[in-house]
Amino acid sequence: MSLDKEMVNVPISKELEPLLKNLFKEDDLAQNVQITSSVMLFIAKKVTFKRAAELSGYSLNAFIDMLHKLGINWMEYGEEEYLDDMEALRKLQDD
Repeated sequence: MSLDKEMVNVPISKELEPLLKNLFKEDDLAQNVQITSSVMLFIAKKVTFKRAAELSGYSLNAFIDMLHKLGINWMEYGEEEYLDDMEALRKLQDD
């Protein structure tokens, strides 16, 4: 995973450093802050799933795996998706 983009320096509490370094089993503080920020932006619905994966530096599949390990649902199944599924089932039954 490579972060080839221009970076900014953000001071964080020294107390957070060991927690963030071990968060994703990589000893790279900057990378872990990048990943954490991407996940939080996705959870807050500030970016799409695809954009969050891009910002994290992970592929879509790797990002899904990471969210799963964190216990975060990456796919929202709302009323619109339910109605689409019900329509698809009706069509299958009619065939």
